[in-house]
Amino acid sequence: MARLGATDARTVNGSDGAAVIDTLTGALTLILLAVAGLGVLGGVVLETHERIRDPGVHKVLGTAPLQTVTLVLVPVVLPGLAGGAPGVPPGLAVHRAVMPAMGDSAGLPLPEVVLDVHRTP
Repeated sequence: MARLGATDARTVNGSDGAAVIDTLTGALTLILLAVAGLGVLGGVVLETHERIRDPGVHKVLGTAPLQTVTLVLVPVVLPGLAGGAPGVPPGLAVHRAVMPAMGDSAGLPLPEVVLDVHRTP
């Protein structure tokens, strides 16, 4: 059954619901990336607004443009890394819990290849 370019999920690559799960996961990932990017942008704008005179003073003192960019980014990157690192293990645990639940709700047993996408180097 195809209406408006949609296909029946049972006929995609011979697996039940695989296309639906892939599409849903991709859409949720894009939304999450957009929200996270806007949050980082807001943090950078607030940090720069609080220290609005600092880049001007540093420029007068003779800093290079790359040094000025570094002065703006370092206060944002370091807390971001410090906050993001503890979030990785819970994120992996949530992935291992949510993906099988999504597969079960679609009646699709997911293979280990789909579940084990984040391997430890």
